[in-house]
Amino acid sequence: MKRARRVLIVTPVFTHPPNQGNAARILAFGRELKARGIIVDVFHYCLDFVTAEGDAAMRREWNAVYSMGARAHASQRYPGWWGLDDWCPDEVCEAVSRLCREVGYDAVVTNYVWMSRCLLGVEGSLRIIDTHDLFGDRHRISLENGLEPNWFFTSRVQESLGFDRADLVIGIQAGETAEIAQRTKVRAVTIGHPMSAWFLTHPDSTVKASAFGYFGSANPWNVRSVKAFDEALARAEQDCDWAIAGTICEAPLELRTNPFRFGRVSAPEDFYRHVDCCINPMSGGTGLKIKTVEAMAYGRPVIGSRDAFAGLGASHWLHDLATVDDLALAVGEYAASESLRAELLIATRRLFARYSASTRQQFDLLAAIIAKQA
Repeated sequence: MKRARRVLIVTPVFTHPPNQGNAARILAFGRELKARGIIVDVFHYCLDFVTAEGDAAMRREWNAVYSMGARAHASQRYPGWWGLDDWCPDEVCEAVSRLCREVGYDAVVTNYVWMSRCLLGVEGSLRIIDTHDLFGDRHRISLENGLEPNWFFTSRVQESLGFDRADLVIGIQAGETAEIAQRTKVRAVTIGHPMSAWFLTHPDSTVKASAFGYFGSANPWNVRSVKAFDEALARAEQDCDWAIAGTICEAPLELRTNPFRFGRVSAPEDFYRHVDCCINPMSGGTGLKIKTVEAMAYGRPVIGSRDAFAGLGASHWLHDLATVDDLALAVGEYAASESLRAELLIATRRLFARYSASTRQQFDLLAAIIAKQA
């Protein structure tokens, strides 16, 4: 009998509650490995505050959880950006290396390239980086979009050095995987964000409170996008019945169109059951827009910008809007046309079905790669 493979996921982000995109990604990633018979342990370097309830939920979810409190970042190594390893202290690398010697993992997955230093002390295990986003020149992308650079950003040269530490580098969408492949000799594969079709397994208990909805965290890109959409609605004098939910409600938002604010919700369905259609006006940014995938998984038609659907293979025009002004006009067209509403629902669900099938195949491939390594 073949023994079960065992994987260590190294993460600076909690997995419970999955109330932000990166937490949802890591949770879903680990669950897909578990579904394929792989034992999953987690090393949690607690850069974000985790509640007692969240920590307990993590320990119920994973085979073993090893935690380490945050350490102060190293001084920023370069004048304009962080050095690759500035956020990954010695203690974390030593602890991961010790665990690998004691347990003998088949694979070690580090979340984010800036945690790749942990892989340097790994022997005999498949070394994997789940990138989530591209961080090389991320500060320049922020500045080009009128945002002050925040969180981690580095140079492309530094980021590429991180890729070279792995045996396998994961891009969350095909465009980013292609760029990674150009910058390293390490094998690069796309592993999308999996979500089950919640709407297929739950009865439709929708209690509509708003025609349109946006659910997101308070990160600067989301705040900027919501403000821009609000301004576009005001410019167009578009009457839009919309609502927002999530930690973005706690951001300093002065909106002219006064959407209903749900605030934080205990479960995503507590929001989605109250809206008819979801919007994602995201402009710029990197990675995959997990909120788009989530809205589709909860059975809602989605109207969004080109950036909101990047990497998803969208084909409907309401999934490919160039500007927030286009989006503001589109919600009016959607509200006025019963046939367009039906058409978008079908297009969104077909897109979700295609994306889900592709993502399942990607995780099958990853599990096969891990099994071959053992």
